[in-house]
Amino acid sequence: MDMEKCRILLQVIEDGSLTRTADKSGYTISGISRMMASMEDEVGFPLLIRSKTGVQPTGECRKLIPVLNQLARTGDLFTQQVNDINGLLTGKITVGTSYDKFYPALAHIIADFCREYPAVTAVITDGTSSQLSHAVADLNADFCIISRREGKYDWIPLMNNELLAWVPASHPAAAKDSIPVEDFDKGGFIEIYPGMETDNSLMFKKHGITPEIRFTAGGTFAVHALVEAGLGISIVNSLHNDEISSGVKVLHLSPREYVEIGIAVPDKDHISPVAKRFRDFASRRLIEAAAEL
Repeated sequence: MDMEKCRILLQVIEDGSLTRTADKSGYTISGISRMMASMEDEVGFPLLIRSKTGVQPTGECRKLIPVLNQLARTGDLFTQQVNDINGLLTGKITVGTSYDKFYPALAHIIADFCREYPAVTAVITDGTSSQLSHAVADLNADFCIISRREGKYDWIPLMNNELLAWVPASHPAAAKDSIPVEDFDKGGFIEIYPGMETDNSLMFKKHGITPEIRFTAGGTFAVHALVEAGLGISIVNSLHNDEISSGVKVLHLSPREYVEIGIAVPDKDHISPVAKRFRDFASRRLIEAAAEL
């Protein structure tokens, strides 16, 4: 199987359009069509469903996507290692973070790295810590700042951070310094990232607590607005404390709860040359940036 064809097929699936992939890749639309037809002849079944609105993978093709990703990554790794032997660093790094606070430092680090290695491109992604930890373990990301999760990757610690409660200023607990974790099963919890594994869900699981969920939100800004409006209480990482207004009171949990934040990278047997170079380039600067947060 031609690894370049695998890469182009994956790009077509991501773009949902031969035209968009052609614009990005430098191939013509007809050239990509011939590649796809050649792959379909090779495997013996259709890979793409074409329509007026674009293209999407067939059911059979979806089953091949994990293997196609592995083949494409192997091809990229081969090219990187050959170029590294020849003294030229090339390739793509996928960098992610679960914490917006790290974006300024990451942006400057990536800019400096790409100036030093102009043949390297970078992709920035985000997600929950669990999502990004799986991405690193599956070799779909190279360098992610997350709360620590179990997984097959190497870990570089940055900081320990406290989980804190946000309650409306009018809440009975607002006059106190802390709120028992058991109180979150009594009503009015605002869940962030509903249905996903988060620091909150893992903390509740540890204590055997099932919170009474009243509202859900897809980010801390929305959670703050809901708490401020008096619609419930929530738990957030203390990195988000500069978002609060006078309508929200911040309390410690009782017992206090902490999460370890750090950098997840592929282990030494799977990390690519460009990812290894970026790890060494970025880690020290991020440790310094974390100390200032």
